[in-house]
Amino acid sequence: MKNSKGLYTAKHIAVIAMTVALLIGGQFALSFAAGVEVVSLILCVFCVTFGIRDGVVAAVAFSFLRCFVFGFYPTVIVLYMIYYPIFAFVLALYGKYLNSVFYGKSGTACNSVKENNAGKSSCDGVLSDGDLNENNSDKKSKSSPNRKGNGKKVFAVVVLVIICAALTASFTMIDNVITPLMLGFGENSARAYFFSSLPTLATHCTCVTISLAALFYPTYKSVYSLKRKMFGE
Repeated sequence: MKNSKGLYTAKHIAVIAMTVALLIGGQFALSFAAGVEVVSLILCVFCVTFGIRDGVVAAVAFSFLRCFVFGFYPTVIVLYMIYYPIFAFVLALYGKYLNSVFYGKSGTACNSVKENNAGKSSCDGVLSDGDLNENNSDKKSKSSPNRKGNGKKVFAVVVLVIICAALTASFTMIDNVITPLMLGFGENSARAYFFSSLPTLATHCTCVTISLAALFYPTYKSVYSLKRKMFGE
């Protein structure tokens, strides 16, 4: 998402700005329902696709710019500025593995050199006996479903959903620490604030789990394809 000098281009900034707009719009559209949101899904897909730097930039921009819509509340600003950059960093870091599972670079005939063969095969358009045997075996293997590869993809998505659910739970837990400290709650008030947050926590985690399980893969596939078309990455 950067040029040769490591700087953002206008196209890159536009993509981040569009993502931030989607995050704020999605949060505003569902703000009437406590614990129901699409922010986690949108930011998760963006971070997994575009990486750590872009994900953290989008998370910080969202955390600040949303205040112009929802108001500047100190406890909320601190909470968002702590949670969402961490969320973006963790998901983008895991995204390196997930991208390798779904779109891992495979060797081609031009990149593979068989050092064990007397006549080394390269990109001269000539296939050795070993190459022909490998091609025949590849055709046989492709005739049956690639269950191992599909299983690995399913596992990668399941782990992603678990990570997001855990991070979502931590959002409420961080709030249960920040808000009582900043507002000077007493012990009883802090305890009451904690227990009152549990229903929203349950709804929030359920919403994130279902939305990611159902919508992550098609959304991720579309965004990753768009990234390749726009940036050739």
